[in-house]
Amino acid sequence: MNTLTYSSYNPKNLIRYIESYNIYCISEDSEHMLIPNGRMQLLFQLGAAVDHSTSFTKGWEIRPNCFIAGPYTKGYRIKVSRDSTLLSVVFRPGKYKSFFKNSIDDFTDQLYEPEIVWKKTVNEVYDQLSHNNSNQEKCSLVENFLTSILRPDEPSPIESAVESIIQNRGIVNIANISSSSGLSYSQFRKRFKKEIGLSPKNFQKITRVNSLNEFKTIHRDISLTRLAYEFNYSDQSHFNKDFKSICGLTPKTYFK
Repeated sequence: MNTLTYSSYNPKNLIRYIESYNIYCISEDSEHMLIPNGRMQLLFQLGAAVDHSTSFTKGWEIRPNCFIAGPYTKGYRIKVSRDSTLLSVVFRPGKYKSFFKNSIDDFTDQLYEPEIVWKKTVNEVYDQLSHNNSNQEKCSLVENFLTSILRPDEPSPIESAVESIIQNRGIVNIANISSSSGLSYSQFRKRFKKEIGLSPKNFQKITRVNSLNEFKTIHRDISLTRLAYEFNYSDQSHFNKDFKSICGLTPKTYFK
């Protein structure tokens, strides 16, 4: 039985900045392995506390009820309690700067409570979310708050590169993408890291692993050999190495 289910909602007025609002409902006490997605997130935990074990924690630690996180570069585990709800605001890659003044390097593989970043609390928003609002009402509450602190940005040549990597499921040639950006390869790598918080190669690898995980969820009976072929890995060893570098587990162990 799947003890963690989620519903995804599109933003109404912040589509340029927010990828989705995801609401997770937990039906039983459970532990879950999560794969990084290369995005920053704002999370509200409604209900019991959530424990996590990450690449930057010393074993299991209790997460704050509300925090800003990522992008993460490694998989991590969470322990959740029954009848809890998690609301995750997933920012589009690079769009953090419309809401945060901090460097993206401050957030990579870290989490912060909002008052540290914004110098203001989100207690009022959290309290409103804790009431029995519908999912759509919860999303509207968060969007109204984010709209109030939005600082519109200018388009960046990195945006099209990110979109190309995502649309092609991470099966891309980074050199070809950089040449389309109008920047030199060196400039492209530096600009990409500055805006996204990850190197182009690492973002590509994370995108590829996420895409194949989604593909495997839909095509449950596909073999790992066929999965490696579907995502254009040169061989099974290459597939295993990339997957383990992100998830900390081999594909065989993760998908068993």
